[in-house]
Amino acid sequence: MKIGKSYSFVALGSFGKFFQAESDLKTRFGFITHTVMQEKTMKRKATYRLVITRRESLYVHDQFDHTLMLVEMEGEPIEYQVGVAGQFISRRSVTFHDRIAGTGEMKGYAITTFQDGAIYSSYEGRREAANKLTQGTWKVYKGTGKLANMTGNGTFTVKAGPVAGEFVLDMVGDYEL
Repeated sequence: MKIGKSYSFVALGSFGKFFQAESDLKTRFGFITHTVMQEKTMKRKATYRLVITRRESLYVHDQFDHTLMLVEMEGEPIEYQVGVAGQFISRRSVTFHDRIAGTGEMKGYAITTFQDGAIYSSYEGRREAANKLTQGTWKVYKGTGKLANMTGNGTFTVKAGPVAGEFVLDMVGDYEL
């Protein structure tokens, strides 16, 4: 997220004085302006409760317990701070899993909707059957509303929740608006 305002400083003739004005790089009244942007990368940390809403699973039959799954999940925040786009509305994800005996790669897409915008992200990772953890990376590929210019990426961990069909997603990363 870029914090602060964009300021231009315009040299006024031979007086050598400057005045401050909000502007992009451009020429004004024959004088050249220069923009100084204060930038700050913000940290993103959130925890969501995910619930499976639909799952389709097919056995490949090339070796024992090789499955392909398509999983749809809805989510709600457990730990979350309200940002520039307002209150949380919904989170939906669709993930493709390729597993052998519970271990394997996954790739998917998530849409997180807020009061004044939405974030579209892609993610990929790997689940290990031994510890039942899925770990990977996420990246924002699109935003709308107040999040239209958002960029960002980070890491995530998904672990089993307290009941069957529920999971806990922990996300961390950096982003800019």
